[in-house]
Amino acid sequence: YKSKTNPDMFISTTRECESCVENADKGGIRMRPTGSVYEVFFKDVPKDSGDTCCWEWCDVPEDACGDFELVDVNDYQPNKNFIPVCFGDRVRLRFINTAEPEGHPIHLHGHDFTITQLFDVDENNKELTPNSDHTFKISGPKLDTIYIPYNQSVDMDFDAFNPGEHLIHCHIDDHLVSGMLTTVRYMHDGDCQDLPEFVGGENPFPKQFCDSTGCTPSETKRLSKEL
Repeated sequence: YKSKTNPDMFISTTRECESCVENADKGGIRMRPTGSVYEVFFKDVPKDSGDTCCWEWCDVPEDACGDFELVDVNDYQPNKNFIPVCFGDRVRLRFINTAEPEGHPIHLHGHDFTITQLFDVDENNKELTPNSDHTFKISGPKLDTIYIPYNQSVDMDFDAFNPGEHLIHCHIDDHLVSGMLTTVRYMHDGDCQDLPEFVGGENPFPKQFCDSTGCTPSETKRLSKEL
């Protein structure tokens, strides 16, 4: 749903705002925020437990439900700034935090990674210097989130064995909604070598195939992939 009065405000749900609680056939019923500071119960509550709302709409007053309209999902475009990977790759990502004096907890969906190197970043010329106080081995602990302080850099390695498209983003909500996110996208083009052979029966997925020029929806069934 998109706000009619604020073009930058969206509510990610297929449930209507008006009478949502009464018609809800799934969970996600919360206590409506009260006062100047939100007091939201993050566990599901019964419908008749007081002034409740569907969690997606808890920031929206009931008299403002009419200010939103359903937006066709076709209005959204695929991510053009993805990180391309091939099935079977060992992928190394390097994050360098020099933008502002603030740290970022970076979270990768769909995979575990290992930290292989830390760097200090020179304040003046932004050159990277390996941090000799911390050394890592590829057999170290598996993580899905790493905090990167200001003027620090991190190398993270992961094995690409989970085909699809996976979010990687800062886990601070303000940074996330401001656009500090992208995706790791498995490719199916000439840049990828030794991909698994297609075997088995048919299924209707994936709905689209991607290469370095973009994504093309598929109307035909594709063979399932043996991983």
